[in-house]
Amino acid sequence: MNAYCCWLHEEGHAPTSIKLQKLRVERRVLELLNEPQMRVLIGYKPKTYRETRLHVAVLMVLDTRLRISEALGLRERDIDVDNLILKVFGKGQKERLVPFSPELRKRLYRLQQLKVKKEIRSEFVFAGFHDARWEKRNSTTSLHLLSAAAL
Repeated sequence: MNAYCCWLHEEGHAPTSIKLQKLRVERRVLELLNEPQMRVLIGYKPKTYRETRLHVAVLMVLDTRLRISEALGLRERDIDVDNLILKVFGKGQKERLVPFSPELRKRLYRLQQLKVKKEIRSEFVFAGFHDARWEKRNSTTSLHLLSAAAL
């Protein structure tokens, strides 16, 4: 609107340049999980590969504060389990190193064992169908199922 008002002034349709103030917009604060909800989520016992994959992905995002796209794009070679470091490629393919907890290392190890048992041969930590990358739209759909089951 300010650009339009400036144009009106330059064209001679408005006697003075008008500068509009931005409207105040109510900020939405996301509701955080409380401690009992976090305990239920962490203590959830998945029964299938899909539930395990989703559970570990959620725990990884909570533990490391990764974006969901960064977590889903994580490859096996990007995990240094000895030093508890993830090599993450974020926005603009910028590489960064992110520490993770020993508890998450246990969960990642169990997920890897389950992948071997199910004969899933993908380079991605969170493999989707046909050993491809698990897509964000599919993971968020599954997240609703986990939240209903866990909470």
